[in-house]
Amino acid sequence: MTTGPLRPALPPTQSYLALGDLPELCTVAEVASFLRCSKDLVYAAVASGELAPVCRLGRVLRLPRPTVARWACLDDHRSAGAK
Repeated sequence: MTTGPLRPALPPTQSYLALGDLPELCTVAEVASFLRCSKDLVYAAVASGELAPVCRLGRVLRLPRPTVARWACLDDHRSAGAK
């Protein structure tokens, strides 16, 4: 019996401690990880226009780092998710 090559282990989920650690265009998961909130909250902020501008590549969303920085300075989004 032959077996195929072993798959490499997936890297652990990366956590971002500083804004400068984020990539220039962030995924929703990266923004949620950085802000320690849910992906649903990030999607809701994009849908409401509160988190804008965003880059849409088909169905894929990418958020520019300056957009994330502006939104991170607001405190309202964190308390809104806790209600």
